Amino acid sequence: MASLQAQEASGSAAEPEASSREIIVTARKREESALEVPVIETVLTADTIERAAITSIDDIAKFAPGLQVGESVLSIGTQVSLRGIGTSAFDPGVDQSVSLNIDGLSFSQGLAFQSGTFDLAQIEVLKGPQALFFGKSSPGGVISIRTADPRDDLEVIVRSGYEFEANEYRGELILSAPITDTLGIRLAGMGYNGDGYFRNRAIGLAGTGAKRPDNRLGGGDGFQLRGTVKFEPSSAFDARLKLNYVEDTNEYPGAVQLSSCPEGTAPSAGNPFPRPIDPNDDCKLDRSIYLVDLDPAAFPLVVRRGQQFNDKQQTFGTLEMNLSPVEDLTLSSVTGYYDLSSTTQFNTFQTGYAGPGLAHQSFYDRAEFTQEIRLNSDFAGPLNFTAGAFYQNADVSLLQPVFGNRTVLPASRTTLSKRVNNLDIESWSIFGQLRFRPVETLELAVGGRYTDEKRGDEVFDFSPTPLSRLQCPRLPRIPSLLRSRSPTRRPMT
Repeated sequence: MASLQAQEASGSAAEPEASSREIIVTARKREESALEVPVIETVLTADTIERAAITSIDDIAKFAPGLQVGESVLSIGTQVSLRGIGTSAFDPGVDQSVSLNIDGLSFSQGLAFQSGTFDLAQIEVLKGPQALFFGKSSPGGVISIRTADPRDDLEVIVRSGYEFEANEYRGELILSAPITDTLGIRLAGMGYNGDGYFRNRAIGLAGTGAKRPDNRLGGGDGFQLRGTVKFEPSSAFDARLKLNYVEDTNEYPGAVQLSSCPEGTAPSAGNPFPRPIDPNDDCKLDRSIYLVDLDPAAFPLVVRRGQQFNDKQQTFGTLEMNLSPVEDLTLSSVTGYYDLSSTTQFNTFQTGYAGPGLAHQSFYDRAEFTQEIRLNSDFAGPLNFTAGAFYQNADVSLLQPVFGNRTVLPASRTTLSKRVNNLDIESWSIFGQLRFRPVETLELAVGGRYTDEKRGDEVFDFSPTPLSRLQCPRLPRIPSLLRSRSPTRRPMT
């Protein structure tokens, strides 16, 4: 039986909503009552989403017990765990254990989780293994999101908000209208710009490759555009096309804050590196963080004057078609496309006073095509079934140059490592489920899925000096506890 935990968490105000109408979910790739689905899930309806100002995956975690969201660096992106199951491998080619599904399109790469969520119809957090209906990338669970469809009448929505602590503006404009009795469109746009919640107090030690950063940390800006076309000429056929384009920039991705410095902030005795921790750092969890930028004089190949950032451009969409050739059978087709381009620049050792010994850049690209076909029955008798097939083809490219600090390592090359990985993914699967309901209050179900996947990884190493053979001075020992403070956007007030 489904658990509507989100509405319990949102207080008594949500109880009338839960009792006033039946909540329909798609946990088994078919529409059915949340009370009849044998899946533990948290359901957030459109009313709850709007009332709670849910605008990101981080906000969903506040309403879904067991869901935890963290940030990582470079091309890893957001890392999600559900009831203790998640993926911590620092490899952008590894699928996450909790997948994101938007309008039938599955996302297994962490950078997709950072896309802004707005104009939503429903959110379902499915807990536990969901491989039968959502494939191999969901052993921990699934965050399933359905965006709003066109309505039968004209609808214009304008929303705006300002968050005072992070100095963030956010605005949304939504237009929905029927073109004919069978055709409707919905156009939605969202944009935001923020300075960041944390204050960056770092100044930077001159002559060490450090540069004074902006005085705020964790800000960013971006926008998302979505177009929806829904065509329903008869009760036996409907089609829905959704196209999305997203651009966003996150400043200082993966920033961390020292929370304990039992040995002080000075470097250890005999350490050849300058002091990495700012002497003014109080090592407390507060709004003050010390993190320096990269001095282009020490790192000649850095861009944007040595600032740390993650830029992403994403284009994705789905075409869903449902045909009922006979009254009790529905044939569904979901075609998906996803294209991601990401660029990241990063202070490798997260130093807060002197410049780091190394700096990283990452250029990540992913293009993916998916196709799913399902046949669902809805017979009046006790026996029903679902049968389907899925195909995936993806190309992934990752370029990661590593730069040495010419101030700290004057004899080293500017580029210490430069490696390209080209990953090809081809997967297909077949799945099915039989459902037997001898009485209204009892259902017996059995199902299975078979998947065949091939991955090929071509590696090109252009490193002039492999890092394993590079002789560097001993790195400073920092025994302090590192505690992540995710500089994500806060809810609008």
